[in-house]
Amino acid sequence: AFASMLVPRFAPAAVAAMREQATVGIQTADPPDGVDARYLRLWALPRPGLGYVAYTDCAEGKGKDYTVTMVAVARTLQHVATLRENVLEPEQHAAMAERLCRWYNTALWGWERNKGEGVAHLTGLTHYPAIYYHEEGRTEQQVREGRPASKRPGLPITEASRETLLQGLGGVVEAYALGSQDRQLWDELASFITVEHRTPTGQVHYRAQAMGGNHDDMVMCAAGLVAIAPFAGMGTEVARRERRGVKYFEANPALARR
Repeated sequence: AFASMLVPRFAPAAVAAMREQATVGIQTADPPDGVDARYLRLWALPRPGLGYVAYTDCAEGKGKDYTVTMVAVARTLQHVATLRENVLEPEQHAAMAERLCRWYNTALWGWERNKGEGVAHLTGLTHYPAIYYHEEGRTEQQVREGRPASKRPGLPITEASRETLLQGLGGVVEAYALGSQDRQLWDELASFITVEHRTPTGQVHYRAQAMGGNHDDMVMCAAGLVAIAPFAGMGTEVARRERRGVKYFEANPALARR
């Protein structure tokens, strides 16, 4: 197989314009306890009563690709914090991300399920109460018995769901609706392309990916963040469940209307 047709995946004009607004962030703020400031970038401190959402894109292990956690205001997608490194064990990153999420008013926290074992284990140990649960497809037995679909923590990533996530992020970027001042994010978005792959038999398929030598951790993290943001903003229900000793929080949009 060979690749051709390198086309920018995200709207170039929007990416360039937003990149011009990038800043280094807040330099004087103290990070939350347990979070190493070397790996943390901040653009806004937590505000009481504001709902936040966080997402972690997990690397396969220490010293490989970057593991990154992004935090944003759930309602506006204002990006407020990035925790990014490639030198820690997954469980160490998860421990810092958990402190960061609690700092931001116990943000609704999701992660890539495929490589998120360290995050899932950590949230179980700490009883983190605001976890994104993904609704699975209903089984034939569930349909026959009239039962709802089951839910599991974390966002499953397949080739199909990956493209759906990128489409969602693409729409937000094109609408200038992702309020991020993180230059690393915009650099990665600028180098993310759609590649045409043609097999020896003439079959053609397309895949969005980072250009050779570039990273995609921030892109995939932002895509996950945008996808789960509508499920955030349910802090009162989180608090009630936590007081009752419930270990996990099942994100349900209907709760926001109660």
